[in-house]
Amino acid sequence: MRFSKVIAVTLAAGPAGALAAYEKARSSFAPQPPQPDFGQVVEWAATGNDWVALGTIALAAVSTGYSIYQMFQPDPATQKDVAKDGRKTREGLEHLSRHGAAEGRASEERDKLTHRLVSGELHERVEAAVDADAMTGDQLTRIYAKVAEKLGVEAAPAATQNIVEAAGRSSNEVQDLLAAGKFVEAGVAQQRLAEAGDAKQAQRWRDTARIKVLTSIKEAITAYARAIDLDSSDFRTWIELSRLHRAAGSLPQARQTAERALQHVGDDWDRMVAENTLGDIAVAEGQLPAARRHYQAGLIAANAVLAADPDDNDRQREVSVSHEKLGDVAVAEGDLAGARTAYGAGLAISERLAASDPGNAEWQRDLSVSHDRLGDVAVAEGDLAGARAAYGAGLVIRERLASSDPGNVGWQRDLSVSHDMLGNVAVAQGDLAGARAAYAAGLVIAERLAASDPGNAEWQRDLSVSHEKLGDVARAEGDLAGARAAYSAGLVICERLAASDPGNAGWQRDGFISHAKFAQFNEASGDVAGAIREFEAGEAILVALIARVGDHPGYARDLAQVRGDIARLRGG
Repeated sequence: MRFSKVIAVTLAAGPAGALAAYEKARSSFAPQPPQPDFGQVVEWAATGNDWVALGTIALAAVSTGYSIYQMFQPDPATQKDVAKDGRKTREGLEHLSRHGAAEGRASEERDKLTHRLVSGELHERVEAAVDADAMTGDQLTRIYAKVAEKLGVEAAPAATQNIVEAAGRSSNEVQDLLAAGKFVEAGVAQQRLAEAGDAKQAQRWRDTARIKVLTSIKEAITAYARAIDLDSSDFRTWIELSRLHRAAGSLPQARQTAERALQHVGDDWDRMVAENTLGDIAVAEGQLPAARRHYQAGLIAANAVLAADPDDNDRQREVSVSHEKLGDVAVAEGDLAGARTAYGAGLAISERLAASDPGNAEWQRDLSVSHDRLGDVAVAEGDLAGARAAYGAGLVIRERLASSDPGNVGWQRDLSVSHDMLGNVAVAQGDLAGARAAYAAGLVIAERLAASDPGNAEWQRDLSVSHEKLGDVARAEGDLAGARAAYSAGLVICERLAASDPGNAGWQRDGFISHAKFAQFNEASGDVAGAIREFEAGEAILVALIARVGDHPGYARDLAQVRGDIARLRGG
């Protein structure tokens, strides 16, 4: 049984099952002749570029979520690695529903970080190390178990392989610390090696970043920057640095580093990864035409990759991801027919893959995301029954995944988002009790995630959205005190995020929405002057946003609406 088989069993059995599966696999290996020590064998096998899906894990671990969920991106330069690169980013998209069911919904930078699985190149290195008996069964098993414990079973395969690759070039001290789950200490020890300086110094700094990303995005960024100072030609380093900057909330730096990555692409796979990364950043900045151009280029590259091996499931999945990214942009631009077409193409692939392997958690999640996106279109078209059916189908899958691994923060966040979407539909249908129950279920999860990592901006935003949605229900029910408390809690978070990154269009619009909700609350309370004041604050945000990003259908509609509200209240 190869290492890949162990990982497959692990995804189904969980950490405990993983250990048993691994030991069974080890016992099936034929006896090996004496081998060089661990560091020699893996260093020999690992000659070449580095880094893989710890990106997902990074985000997964460090910001552990959206930042884990947003981090741990795959290692794009290798086909298998980036093939699993998957979390489909929804950051900053405006959902155009006249019912307001999708307004302000928590962004889905799902990719951003969690479903980065295995790089083919790195996968082979790990298998070579295991098959050659370069690492003891106990040591590899303990590393896997510790990573799985920290990040969740789904992310562990990618993280394990990244850590093994880094450990293979490192010292016995670093290997032992990783096996003991002492990630901070392992990062410090690895950094000492990098600072020592030798012919492999750039590689040592990359390995330092790979380990640091488990505990600190900021320190991982610093380590990657040191590696780039020594070797600026490595595509993967630029991509991972871009993803880390994005996870840290710095879109300008994320874009600059992704553009540098595009200058160093080696094949169609690299180009696909670079173009999609730039498209994700453009969406977050509110630059929809630029996002469409990048995603179209990414789709062309994805089709070229698939043409080389049409039966490869991972390549099919990447084509699905590209279709869905273009669908996201179409929704934001108000092109619902185009969005339905793009999402439909992605759904067809997702259904085929999920049916071919019901035990593949990543493909099951992909299917849930496809259902959600078609639900978004249904909401925007006013088809609330269709939206409820689509969101409900996604919820069933997410409940199953979340219950299978309660420690997986990515799946917990998915579940929270599903509750919010069904709450949106309930509001639009006038079912306030159902909406309150759905939003409350989402809030419980959002509070737990936000408390677990106060530095994770995405989870903080999710929490603000949950508060505001419960405020909407309270206001509709006539509970003005409850509405004020909920809106206040959401506004505090929105203002903090907007101030932290003025270039993030989504966070700026969140600020507008919070002011608009307060304005509506004040009007309902009879405070007309207060309502006008809040609407004007929201208007100022939109004017500045449009001046920066240019023509944007969603923002233009928002501005027209808020100006109409101001004129109405003034009696104009």
